[in-house]
Amino acid sequence: MQLVPTKTAEIIGCSVLPGREVVVLASWGSLLRLWKAEVSPDGFCSGWLSVMLEGHAGPVTCCSVSQAGDLVFSGSSDRTARLWNAGDGTLAGSFEGHKADVTCCSISPTGNLAVSGSTDTTLKLWALKRKKTKADRMSFADTKPTTLKGHNGFIKCCCFSHGGDLVVSGALDETLRLWNTVDGTLAKTLESLSGWVVCCAISPTGEFIASGSGVLQLWSVADGTPAKRFIGHTRPITCCVFSPDSQLVVSGSWDYSVNLWKTADGTIIKTLLGHTGMIKCCAFSCGSEFVITGSLDTTLKQWNAAGGRLVRTHYLLNPLKWTQQLQGTKDPADDLEKQPSAESDEVSESSSSESDSDGFELLANGRIVKKK
Repeated sequence: MQLVPTKTAEIIGCSVLPGREVVVLASWGSLLRLWKAEVSPDGFCSGWLSVMLEGHAGPVTCCSVSQAGDLVFSGSSDRTARLWNAGDGTLAGSFEGHKADVTCCSISPTGNLAVSGSTDTTLKLWALKRKKTKADRMSFADTKPTTLKGHNGFIKCCCFSHGGDLVVSGALDETLRLWNTVDGTLAKTLESLSGWVVCCAISPTGEFIASGSGVLQLWSVADGTPAKRFIGHTRPITCCVFSPDSQLVVSGSWDYSVNLWKTADGTIIKTLLGHTGMIKCCAFSCGSEFVITGSLDTTLKQWNAAGGRLVRTHYLLNPLKWTQQLQGTKDPADDLEKQPSAESDEVSESSSSESDSDGFELLANGRIVKKK
């Protein structure tokens, strides 16, 4: 099938896997494409390879890559979650049960569980039971999910602890909730200090949870108390992640910026500027030496974590091709037909998630409230 996109691509996920492999996922409506690139010792990505993941009946809204890099879990407005073989893009499993759009999803570090969250205000915990193995392909048997009920608003984010024993979820009901994965029971409810919770992450040490809303909030996992508030962005936060050693936190925002913070005291090490669209995803390399960020401007940027220097920009010029620019050299997109600008009508449809910010405002105290 020849892919002819009707709108600009949207980067919806990025991660760095053990073994120095970068994975980026972008969607065109119901189509999802996965790119993989090896990272050289100097921190550069090269040799982009990609596969198309096709099967959702509605726009893809979220995705997660297994720690081993062999599986992709995706969610869609078609109310389903799907599991894919990352090697060749074949469907490994389809998971039905939500009554509304799937808005977030995650695979446990061990690869034996997956969780999905929805605008139906529930999460579903799926046991990934391998049915058969053939070459590099995997297939999973249909299983009845454990439904996690407790939120009173649309669920916006979910993630597993690094031990896989907890799931953390955030929602528009202004709460974070911690769930036991063994039996699906609610362990703790954390009341947000700054409105809607739109992103969350657990530190690899298991000590802290980071949540994003109007500000970046750090919580103690042990007792559920707020530990620190990181104030620096001028618009709501959209993504956050801890470094592998838990010493740093990176956050992206609707203000097009990325902040690199010290976990210990919440000071900003560096503000990374260069994107021209809302930040959609962020990740650390396995050694914490660089940060990668993806944006609605259809670029992926690599930054030196120590000094915040922009190292390289990768351009998603069309659904089948990435190209890259070493910082300080000629922009390769100058010689190619670019996607429509951020101000054009064609992009406005794909950037609908950015326009969501028009429905609320960020107060001086960092709280998100609906506009009157």
